[in-house]
Amino acid sequence: MHFSLSQQINNSTNQQYNMDLMQEIIANAQAHKQRIVLPEGDEPRTLKAADRLLADGVADIILIGPAEKIKEMTAEFGLQNIGK
Repeated sequence: MHFSLSQQINNSTNQQYNMDLMQEIIANAQAHKQRIVLPEGDEPRTLKAADRLLADGVADIILIGPAEKIKEMTAEFGLQNIGK
């Protein structure tokens, strides 16, 4: 699929706008850090999301679920920020 130069520029501009918006949202969240409780703490997507939030410093996370299973899964996925 080929895109015209104007389509490529529009796509690039939209991508930059989206990145700027995400960075603004993250900066705002870091400035107003909240505590978030996540149920199903032993679900892979939940753990990976929690690790990312902790890495970005946007929230303090409380995971609900079996502690040993969460620890095992954290190690299995190589998540560095949960349990610090």
